[in-house]
Amino acid sequence: MSTPQPSPCECRASADPTTKNLQTQRSGFGTFVQKFQMATGKSKYGVPIFLPNGNINPAYLAKEREETRMMSKKNTKTAEAKRKALISKKQFELADYVRKKIGDVGSGKDYYQSGR
Repeated sequence: MSTPQPSPCECRASADPTTKNLQTQRSGFGTFVQKFQMATGKSKYGVPIFLPNGNINPAYLAKEREETRMMSKKNTKTAEAKRKALISKKQFELADYVRKKIGDVGSGKDYYQSGR
């Protein structure tokens, strides 16, 4: 039996328009890439990107910075919540992993208290 060949879209995922943003990690962190917007008309923020004289609209830049700041705050909040959840479940440190997979290792308090 022959194995099925991958379709052309599977080989060039970066050119596939249905592919999610490949520069963002699953947790949301990563390089923020905007969706494409036309230079004419209003932007997604409700203000034009360019002024009539050709300069970039300062109101557009302010809205863009605000969105980036809000996304950064959201990412930081979710990462901190994930970190706290891992700590509360005792899965955050390497010692927690070793304790779960191997068990308690090394000499404990009993050894030091015995005076040997």
